[in-house]
Amino acid sequence: HKLPPDIDASKISLILPRTVFDSDTDNIKMLIAGVKERGINQLTVPNIGMLSLCEGFILHGDYTLNVTNADSAKALIKLGFNSVTVSPEVVPDAIVKIVGAAEYIVYGKAPLMHSETCIISNITPCKKDGPCTAALKDKTGAVFPIMREYKHRNIIYNSVPTYLLDKIEKLNGVSAFVLYFANESDNEALSVLKARKNGTAYNAPFTR
Repeated sequence: HKLPPDIDASKISLILPRTVFDSDTDNIKMLIAGVKERGINQLTVPNIGMLSLCEGFILHGDYTLNVTNADSAKALIKLGFNSVTVSPEVVPDAIVKIVGAAEYIVYGKAPLMHSETCIISNITPCKKDGPCTAALKDKTGAVFPIMREYKHRNIIYNSVPTYLLDKIEKLNGVSAFVLYFANESDNEALSVLKARKNGTAYNAPFTR
């Protein structure tokens, strides 16, 4: 797909698939080459096994690298990452004091499960060329969105987002605050962006 003319490609980072098998490698190389032709020079990498595919790009470590201490962050920077996302399971203070290029997720529905099997196709007819989504509901009524990823692998997301936009002043030293959108509508995403910009309240269910 072509990028809209008003989009600065240099500010976009392509998020690579969470799982890449040997049989996927040639296709992933082709996709990476394609985004480079469009002027995109940044990649968000979920697995260090993919580094050999990413030469010539500015690299950002995704939260899936499980950075829970400064030693792991420093090791990833030495491997060639320009920044790393600190695991949402820990408070980032101790890491960001030692590693300057540490990012942190302050909004987003946490991915709970990554499935090789397409759960969506068992719930609703597959939309090969359009948005392919479904949901699971538990006994409490909570709804967990399912979204299609690369090669029809699925990601199941939490029913409500983690929300820390009102705690940003306590996250000293974080180099970038990550807002992680999944199935939000345009209006929902806009309300989150307004909350980040203006400090307004987020009027929807959330978790810490």
